[in-house]
Amino acid sequence: MFVNRSPPHSNSGLSHTGSQPDLSSFSVGTQDSITLRKRKQPDSNNDLGKELADFRSEIMTFLCEFKVSNSQLITDVRSDITELNNKVSSITISMTNLSIEHNKIKSEVNKVTESVNFLSNSHDDIKTKMSCMTKEVIELKKTRSELKDCKSQLVSLQKEINLQQQRDRLHNIEISGIPIKNNEDVVQYLMQICRKIDVPISTEDIIHIHRVPTRLPNKPKNIIAKLKSQLIKDSIISAIRKNKGLSTSDIGLPGDCQRIYVNEHLTPYFKKLYKQARDAAAQSGYAYVWIRGGKIFMRKNDTTASFVVTDYSDLNKVKC
Repeated sequence: MFVNRSPPHSNSGLSHTGSQPDLSSFSVGTQDSITLRKRKQPDSNNDLGKELADFRSEIMTFLCEFKVSNSQLITDVRSDITELNNKVSSITISMTNLSIEHNKIKSEVNKVTESVNFLSNSHDDIKTKMSCMTKEVIELKKTRSELKDCKSQLVSLQKEINLQQQRDRLHNIEISGIPIKNNEDVVQYLMQICRKIDVPISTEDIIHIHRVPTRLPNKPKNIIAKLKSQLIKDSIISAIRKNKGLSTSDIGLPGDCQRIYVNEHLTPYFKKLYKQARDAAAQSGYAYVWIRGGKIFMRKNDTTASFVVTDYSDLNKVKC
């Protein structure tokens, strides 16, 4: 415990208690009976040292107790600090990685932006091309329509040409099966045929007669005769149909007997069409296919009406 201080001095040099602290300041009087002595001072240094020692002991005890009681807390704090440092390091690494990823993403975004710009430009180009193509398609449709009309006109014209070519042969007959002889007279061949079938003609009725090549190399060339009138031609064709089985021996030709055929002179187109008509008739059960006046006729049976075949589209009537 601390030592209390003495009361302060007054101006008169006396204490508040009336005691004289300093006896030496008084002069010795004449009275010999007064004995002078110094007042005994307390041992303040010893008490202060003891109190400081006690205080130090108390402080040390407090610190020891504080250390013991807070050692776990300090350990936990250190652990938390270490963990926090680790987390900060991890966050730093993560931030670094994020920065790298961000740069990568930024680079990718730049690439995507470039791609988008490229696609945008390409889209504009495609749009322009599509616009041009649309115009071209419109023009093509128009051209297609015109071509369709032209094709229709061409078919019509081709049909008319085929018919005209056949009309030009309206007075012609075609004779096949007669062998070629040296120095032959084809006019006499026709005259002898007419005598055989009882159709009187003269040389003046024959405008022109000659041989023409055939598609088959081993067969003799056919004889084409242009007559003066269609009536003469029709008379010969009708008589030939009545006198079936005409041969080379019937017209006085030597050698092996060969069959002679006399038909209307058809153009290559109508010859093909006639063959197709006969094939279609055989498949569809049509009984009659014939040629008269350069035209092809078909009839299913005796009770049905006949119809003319002028092109391949007419054969669809047979298939129905």
